[in-house]
Amino acid sequence: MISRPAIFCGETATGTDELGNATTEPLFLGEAASRIAKWTSEDIDLFGREVTSRTVKLVTRAKLPLIKETKKVSFMGSDYRIDQVNGSDFDRWRILFLERAG
Repeated sequence: MISRPAIFCGETATGTDELGNATTEPLFLGEAASRIAKWTSEDIDLFGREVTSRTVKLVTRAKLPLIKETKKVSFMGSDYRIDQVNGSDFDRWRILFLERAG
């Protein structure tokens, strides 16, 4: 399967609005070779249908420090937020469970 770049973004504070709420802008943190992995029947049995229907499994080479700073992942035209991370920097790949943002 072909890997494509996933873009990892954080947030930077830009000030406050008239109500005193913090305002932020996206901040590019990096990108890494990634691909979507299909849910297996074992995954569906383990996590349940409600989890597998609303989340995506992204297999990536991004390192954990980059993943921990990330607020949003953009992949193939869609934006996601990270729900769960499996794997360590000693593994070749990390598996991210992503929920569609927005």
